[in-house]
Amino acid sequence: EKKRQYVGSAFVVWVIFLPILIMIGSLLAWFIPGWIKTPTEYVWIVRLTTGILVVNLIMHNLAAIPQSVLQGENLGYKRMGASTVLVFAGGGLTWLALYLKTGIIGISAATLLITVITGIFFLQVARTYSPWFGANRSSLNEVWSFFKISGWFLLWNLINNFMMASDVVILGVFNSIESVTDYSLTKYAPETLISLMAIVTFGIAPGLGGIIGSGNKQLASMVRGEIMALTWLITLAIGTCLVVWNQVFISLWVGSEYFAGVFPNLLIILVVIQFVFIRNDSNFIDLTLKIQRKVFLGVISLAVSFTAAAVLVGYFGLGIIGVSLGILIGRSILSCG
Repeated sequence: EKKRQYVGSAFVVWVIFLPILIMIGSLLAWFIPGWIKTPTEYVWIVRLTTGILVVNLIMHNLAAIPQSVLQGENLGYKRMGASTVLVFAGGGLTWLALYLKTGIIGISAATLLITVITGIFFLQVARTYSPWFGANRSSLNEVWSFFKISGWFLLWNLINNFMMASDVVILGVFNSIESVTDYSLTKYAPETLISLMAIVTFGIAPGLGGIIGSGNKQLASMVRGEIMALTWLITLAIGTCLVVWNQVFISLWVGSEYFAGVFPNLLIILVVIQFVFIRNDSNFIDLTLKIQRKVFLGVISLAVSFTAAAVLVGYFGLGIIGVSLGILIGRSILSCG
């Protein structure tokens, strides 16, 4: 009964934030063509694509409820094979959208479709392996406690999304669309590091959450140390390979003219590695449910990153080097904090 009330509270909080997400998403969809200097003939294509991605974000938050229940019950490993198939299905839908020449609208629609399918899949898995799964009405106090926690997590997710996307926006506004293309293609392979380490850290989150919940701080600290050591090993190994071979990879993929350069490539890799370590500790802090300080540090870090990158790109004309240096400087606040 108590667990069903928790699920009910989570759903109510999703409903409360729904109009806020719709309002912010609508503003983004309308104004983003101007922010990225979209040619006139593509304005409505960009707006429609952004609108679809906003809907995808809303549906992703709803689909996360049964998935979160499975992780909280230490059942996140169930049906791993089927969830892997969903990843390939998402790639297949994206390929189909490209093959049918549907453009970015088709690709965004494919992203939304796979989010809905994934949500239905985890709903069925939760019902199968957690027989109690469902949603019951909960008290106003219960909803309010969830709302306060969710509010802080919402703020952090907004900060996290801005951190992930602000580099492209700054380059588009203060430099050129061509530099955005070179930067995005050069960054593609290094960003696989983020996904790889997310798999590692998210996979042990339920067990680590149990250790933190039991109050065994010494053991929790030891586990964090092991995670950081493993992260150093993986990031340095893959990062070194990317320093040497990323140019070759891009040349074979889309052409050497899209490679941002040796020094920009190194800076991009350092930015990604820095973010991986920030994300590790961020996930660790999330398990304590005490994220207020992290949010405040994130706001300061984002402001410094944006300002430094904008000045280095817009005033000094440093392009990709400037945006990378600005991000490294701003995120060092989070690294130390």
